Amino acid sequence: MSFDSTEEKTRGFSHPIYSSHEFKMSQQQQHCPSHYEPVPPPYAGQFQPMPPNPQYGYPPQPYASHPQPLMGNPQYPPQSHHTQNATRSLKVEFSSLSTRHMAINDAGQGSLLCTVDLHNRNPQMEFKNAATNNTIATVHMRTFKPEMDIKLHGRDIHLRVNRSLKPETTYHSIALPTMSFTWKTSSAWKYLTFECVDQNNVTVARFKAASSFSMRKLGQLDILIPQATSGAAMDELMLTGVSFMYYQYLSHIRSTTVAVTA
Repeated sequence: MSFDSTEEKTRGFSHPIYSSHEFKMSQQQQHCPSHYEPVPPPYAGQFQPMPPNPQYGYPPQPYASHPQPLMGNPQYPPQSHHTQNATRSLKVEFSSLSTRHMAINDAGQGSLLCTVDLHNRNPQMEFKNAATNNTIATVHMRTFKPEMDIKLHGRDIHLRVNRSLKPETTYHSIALPTMSFTWKTSSAWKYLTFECVDQNNVTVARFKAASSFSMRKLGQLDILIPQATSGAAMDELMLTGVSFMYYQYLSHIRSTTVAVTA
């Protein structure tokens, strides 16, 4: 019987090569790789780990050449008529409990400028100078048409009200011949809040309804352009604005009465 001399020599005892330290370490590394071995780079498209922070922090970043606004849209800056203040303000209110008379006062000085007598027949409105008691304008409201015929200082102004959810009326100015004005309601829910714009849609006057629940106070008329703070231009804006306001007031009273009696 033949046998291997190496097998005979190693049977029953350990061969020196298998018991050496180097051999045992090589066997352990095959099954348990070292934690200190370099990790292969990830494949394309695989998640890339975030790089560590620099040792001394990030370098200063360059700032934009134009600072950004804290609020608002830089592409649509506010226009002049959005932020302009009133150059003259007039307060309008009923001066009697019967609502047959109006008073127009200068809000800054507190002085009475004009009185208005209200009638059921033509003329429905009669404007008088508070100092002289002379009639400066009359307003005729047509019964079957949404129109008003105004005579101011002997000149005629015709207003035709466009009946819609937000009524408006346009006329050619007689005090400022190069301009046309449009009184229009600002909100469909606030019938006594409206503004006057010129042919370029720039706001020249504004009427704000009184915030209180007083039956006498109607609102305030703000004139926004300097050339209409006195004289014929102011009389024109005051007259057309108050007439349009009173027309809206009567329309609201009529619609409310019809709704209640229906």
